[in-house]
Amino acid sequence: MSGELSFVAGAPVLENLHRFILFTLATSLGWDIGRAITTAVLVLITGRAVLRSLRRAARPAAFEEPVTFAASPPPE
Repeated sequence: MSGELSFVAGAPVLENLHRFILFTLATSLGWDIGRAITTAVLVLITGRAVLRSLRRAARPAAFEEPVTFAASPPPE
């Protein structure tokens, strides 16, 4: 079976591509699909909060502006 899935030097591109697709299906497709589903679910759950945080952090801070304090009214 490994002979059908392995790269063959000098073989046509389409034949090696076919072998690569078979190799992917046989070895890692299940793992990749699980990871893709998990990633999609996590993005859907946390995406809005992460984007909100990144947008808030992207606003420029005004460190050059002088700080002024308003006088508080005297206590009664």
